[in-house]
Amino acid sequence: FTHTLFFPLIFLILGVFSIMILKGYLAYLHYEKGLIYEKKINYTKAIEEHKKAVALDSTNSSYFKALGHLYAIRAKFDPLKYKKPAIDNYNKAIALNPYDAWMRIDLAAIYTSWGEDNLALSEFKKVTELDPNNAFFHNLFGIFYLEIMNDKKQATLEFKKTLSINPGDETAGSFLGRLE
Repeated sequence: FTHTLFFPLIFLILGVFSIMILKGYLAYLHYEKGLIYEKKINYTKAIEEHKKAVALDSTNSSYFKALGHLYAIRAKFDPLKYKKPAIDNYNKAIALNPYDAWMRIDLAAIYTSWGEDNLALSEFKKVTELDPNNAFFHNLFGIFYLEIMNDKKQATLEFKKTLSINPGDETAGSFLGRLE
């Protein structure tokens, strides 16, 4: 390398990294702004901000999850328009972070709120496959089986799994006491 090539190359590399850092920071600012709008129950502006965040950084699963969550809220009022974007954004978030069981819990809750219990069941099964030793997840799954699916046998199995993981779990003990 000669000095005439070395310095322009360094400046070019620094410029590219600066742009990447700036885009990430701007994406984060839009994400935060979207959360503020969501707290103010201004879902239209919140969606706009989260879309900007995703456009600037399409590798952050939290941005897609936030957008999916907002679309799911809107789907309660206009399911034909918002259900598909809600699920699409959750699926993008899951694709970016496939081991995040909490995203699947959120998705299961959304399916349940829409009355799509079999899809929720599928997500709950994936959650317990991802984190089979999480007593909290087994409790949620047990409550889902009992309250939504009306399946006392499966609910009992889930609560027993909870107690095998955490013998002192009061929630599982209480539900099992009612079931037996």
